Amino acid sequence: MKKLMIVLAVLLVSFSARAQRPTWDGGGIYVGTTDVLGDFYDMNVGRSTNFAIDVFGVKVPFVETGALEFRANVRYTYDNLFFTEKMTLTNVNGIPVPTPLLGNDIKKSKLRFHTVSLPVGFAVNAGKVSFGALFAPGYTLGVSTKYKNPKTKGSVSGYEKISYRVEGIISYDGYGVYVNYGLNPLFSEGIYGDDAHFISFGAVLGF
Repeated sequence: MKKLMIVLAVLLVSFSARAQRPTWDGGGIYVGTTDVLGDFYDMNVGRSTNFAIDVFGVKVPFVETGALEFRANVRYTYDNLFFTEKMTLTNVNGIPVPTPLLGNDIKKSKLRFHTVSLPVGFAVNAGKVSFGALFAPGYTLGVSTKYKNPKTKGSVSGYEKISYRVEGIISYDGYGVYVNYGLNPLFSEGIYGDDAHFISFGAVLGF
């Protein structure tokens, strides 16, 4: 992961040297729906959410008009997945095991992923319209469960710490839509969910 970050930094410096002066930009705010593709537990897509914010960003135009730009951001992503069934995941010898939840008061059982990433890519700008394509290597800070009542939280092990996502964006005057897909599985090999991948889509402000 460190080597990849170094390579991306070198590319950014190289692009900056060959292109116009870079501009610092806060990036975008992403709000949408997240789902899991592949073999995984049944999730309630209608309630599951994807939220991301670019806390720092840079744009490097290749021409004075800004018709083509290289972009890089530092992003925080929160994926909030709701189980369809009354269940949670419990760590047993380092393996997340599905555990049914009993009782009529059980609700809002969910699985939460916290990720920090470095999306890099290009944007084509035609007037106020922008088309973007990005690749986002990231690091999963943690995965946890939560449900109530009573309010109960727990940590989850066995997940893939390194993540890679690809993203496409179309926007007009900073308002647009996005879709991103996780290239690597959510959980490590041999753990249920090692064939499961994120897919998220929604609205973006600021791209």
